[in-house]
Amino acid sequence: MTARSYRFLLTGGFYAGNSDRVYRHFKGDYYLVEAVARDSETEQPVVIYRKLYADGGLWIRPLSMFLSRVDREKYPDVQQEYRFELQEIASVAGH
Repeated sequence: MTARSYRFLLTGGFYAGNSDRVYRHFKGDYYLVEAVARDSETEQPVVIYRKLYADGGLWIRPLSMFLSRVDREKYPDVQQEYRFELQEIASVAGH
């Protein structure tokens, strides 16, 4: 993810157009973001996402954590800069 893309996410682009998009977790698996919601107790934004493997379970995580950088001290060999990164998946049908 470029710095420009990250700024776009932080300035509202994530809310407007990045649900129903596929993201890669830094450990390698893929997830579909289904929505951004607000926690009823804290009113903080949270991301609701579904794993695209195994049972397809539904997960929730604070938006700030979803968009956070990978902890380099804990994971020094990880190539990805952010915890989740948007994937641009090209159409195989040419769309």
